[in-house]
Amino acid sequence: MTEQAPALSTEHDRLCRELGSIAVDYPSGDPVETLGRLVADADAALARQGTEQGRFERSGYLVLLYAMSWYVEARLSDQEDLIRAYEGVLRGFRQTFAESPACTCPDGGHPAPPEPEGAAELGVHLLTEDGRALYAEEEEPEEGLSVYDCELYLSGLARSAAY
Repeated sequence: MTEQAPALSTEHDRLCRELGSIAVDYPSGDPVETLGRLVADADAALARQGTEQGRFERSGYLVLLYAMSWYVEARLSDQEDLIRAYEGVLRGFRQTFAESPACTCPDGGHPAPPEPEGAAELGVHLLTEDGRALYAEEEEPEEGLSVYDCELYLSGLARSAAY
């Protein structure tokens, strides 16, 4: 039996394309609907903290929330419900970190915060084990993907997000 290559689910592939278009400020659909779905999914992921899937999701959703926060702030300032939800889910993620988060990275090295254009792809891939394997296979990052799970790195992204 041959091993099946990792792949993104249809839903994650769509999310990657939609968020990528928002990141470059040319939304392919309704950005309020897309970002509202992102916030709702991230909020649901908070309930899975403490599990392997929850760890993956925390990393992926924090990268996505961080990267999309500029768009919410700059382009959707009149969307009060979305802004409140965005602030709430970021606050929820921030509360998952200890007061002094631990760093597990070799030599304490962290990647730079992701640029919005690449963050949509990275964040969606970080959400699942298959996505991570696919990203590592296609992108061959110098640092392992575990740096994106580092408590200190993630807490910094959560604090730096626009909300």
